[in-house]
Amino acid sequence: MKNQLSKAGLLNHIPLVLFALFFLVFALWAQQEQPPAPATAPTTVPPPASAPVPATAPEQAPTTAPAPVTTPTPEPAPATVPAPAPVPAPEAKPAHEEAAKGNPVKRTEESLAKGKKLYGFDCAMCHGDNGNGKGDMAAEMKNVTDFTNPDALKSRADGELYNTIRKGKGDMPAEGNRGKDEDIWNLVNYIRSLAKK
Repeated sequence: MKNQLSKAGLLNHIPLVLFALFFLVFALWAQQEQPPAPATAPTTVPPPASAPVPATAPEQAPTTAPAPVTTPTPEPAPATVPAPAPVPAPEAKPAHEEAAKGNPVKRTEESLAKGKKLYGFDCAMCHGDNGNGKGDMAAEMKNVTDFTNPDALKSRADGELYNTIRKGKGDMPAEGNRGKDEDIWNLVNYIRSLAKK
């Protein structure tokens, strides 16, 4: 008799045990599939207005508003965005003081030789080997300065040329912090020497 009662009691609990086991397996599976939630500040959800008591249940006590529920606000997952295309450097518009800045490097044979070497690395591809503005890359750009034309740089101060080289202008990329100040000034000296008399 005891055996029959224990079997009957056990049989009554099998669906409950199976349901609990299924729930546990599902919860573990769901945790593996979902990325971890980002840490966010919890937000407080205001309690709903007290619900009206139904007319058919007068024996129930009026309900009170439940306590506020705190739930984290999910943040959208960061989307993979392709890198933007390079944007041309803005027009170099140096401040008046920078444009008026004089070249601290004297135009010597040594300065011109250093400037010519740097020009060959950084400038000749667009401005041409002799500075005529007809380098290999010039066909794809407009308004490449012809340094051999004496009028091209006549109204531009050395400080303005320095800033244009350092910060870039239009399609011309900036030298930025790659070159030392003295190297840029040597380059300005060399560019000035290209003008035909």
